[in-house]
Parts: sequence; structure tokens; C-alpha cells
Amino acid sequence: IEIIETVTFENTELRTERIEGYAIYRDGEEIAFVEFGETEYDDAEMSYGEEHCWHMTAVYEDGVSNITEIICGTVTDPGLISHLYFEDGSINSGETGQFDITLQNMIEVAGFQFTITHDPSLLSMTGLELTDRTEGFMVEFNTQNDGSVIIVGFSLTGAVIEIGDGPILIADYEAGNVMLQEDVTVGFSDVYLGDAMGGIIPTFGHDAMVTIVPAGASELIVGDGSTTLGGTGTFPISLTNEIEIAGFQFNLS
Repeated sequence: IEIIETVTFENTELRTERIEGYAIYRDGEEIAFVEFGETEYDDAEMSYGEEHCWHMTAVYEDGVSNITEIICGTVTDPGLISHLYFEDGSINSGETGQFDITLQNMIEVAGFQFTITHDPSLLSMTGLELTDRTEGFMVEFNTQNDGSVIIVGFSLTGAVIEIGDGPILIADYEAGNVMLQEDVTVGFSDVYLGDAMGGIIPTFGHDAMVTIVPAGASELIVGDGSTTLGGTGTFPISLTNEIEIAGFQFNLS
């Protein structure tokens, strides 16, 4: 199945007479005429799921050009395109959280594979949980060197993801340690969904934003004290911190 977004024709004929416009053809029949200077035409009246072929001719004062290259393709009904979403949200620096991966599908899904990307790479997937929509599926994930994660899901018992809209997976994540707030764009690439017959289901992946919130800044305070000339004294040093401290070093002056 091929989704056609833009078809580009190049006019390679060199003619000196005035050009009036372009005739556009679908399946051998003229469907539109556009004035010279127009660079786009949207063909929204073709039938879906069938192959169509397009070509053009340039229309001059005294005739028309030869036809352009014929380009053919099959257009998918937009109503049958599935959509994959990652949940927007936030997570504290150095801590863990869960995010839904949601699928909106108009065709039963028998298996899937897709890659989740993180930019910048400050999130680490630590686990995956099934939902009621993926009951009976086997799901595995593999983290790549760049921090992206490949997820594969299939069923050995004939289970499918029924037509509907809702979470199919719950992803467990751990955030990296940051000193300032970081916004991580979570996206999808290499998305493949298959139906029960092995056909590919056209699917769009939608980006999400996950904000990593830094832990509160630690505060080191040297308290007041007093001593006499040549004597000794005690000065309290206190620390206010929201994360555990494994070591420290500082200078007093």
C-alpha cells in the first residue's frame, strides 16, 4: 500500500510561445486545468484502495505538449490509517515513571514493530506492561546504543488488537540526572503494524513531550559562631538536600 502525498512533474520541453496552463489527467481523463504559475493541484475525488495513474500536458496558444511521465499509485483511505501516540507528561530527575503507548486503529492488528526515539537521550526504558487490548500478546523490547528502543509484539494464539482507541502498552522509564529542566521529544520511527493476513496497516506515529524536572537544589549553610583571639571555636555547617548525597567536597574561607 502506497500513500501518495505529492506527485511532481518536470517540463523539459523548451518552447518560446506563451504557455496558458496545464491539463491534468487521471486514468486517461482530464480532471482539471490550472493556470500558468500554479504549482499545486489537490486531487481529492479519486477512489481509495485502487491504483490510479496521473499525467499532465502543457497547454500553449497553438497546441499542447507531449504528455509527461505517467505516475501510478494507490491511495489509502485516510479513515483506515492507524495512529500511534506516546503519553505527554513529566518525570523527576533520577526517578522512574510510567507512560501509556496508545493506538487508535480501524483494522484489527495481529502484530506490530516500531522504534521509540528520545531527543535528547535522557530517558531509559526499563520495562513494558501489557494492557487489556494486548492480552495474549508476547512483547519484547531492545534498547539500542543511541538510546532508542525497538518494540516487537505478536501473538502465538491468534489474539488481535481489536478495533478501537486506547493504551496497548505501559512503558516504564527512568530519567537521567539533570541540573536544569529538560524537554525530551519522544517519537516513533520504522512503524509496522500488520493485520491477520500479514498485510501492512498504514500507521502514523505522533511525537510527545516528556519534561524531566530537576531535583531541588541543595543548600549548604555555614552557621554563626564566635571565638577569642588565638582561641578555637565551633561553626555549624548544615545541608538541605532533596536527593541522597554519596560524597562531598568544599572549601571554607
